[in-house]
Amino acid sequence: MIDVNTCVLGGAMIQVSVVGEIDMGTAPRLDDALMAAVGQEAAMGVQVDFSGVTFCDSTGIASLERAYAAATQRSAPFRLVNVQPAVARVLAIVGILQALTDSE
Repeated sequence: MIDVNTCVLGGAMIQVSVVGEIDMGTAPRLDDALMAAVGQEAAMGVQVDFSGVTFCDSTGIASLERAYAAATQRSAPFRLVNVQPAVARVLAIVGILQALTDSE
């Protein structure tokens, strides 16, 4: 199970905060929230807070990639923040950590 909450930060940046484990059962909820945030006309960008995410499988990674691509198409920033080390390692192995976080 995951909890996904969305709020507007200063400068019309949308923050999507996620808590829990992301797998094939919970990824659709993440996907819906991310695509809704990216699709908001007034949004100047999307920040995804992963501080509470303890696991992310390939379905969660695919959700992140779809949202990142959609944001890039709109020329809107999309950034993953507060990624836990175990999740960051998986994202680094598949080669998307740097693109999503601007880190090595």
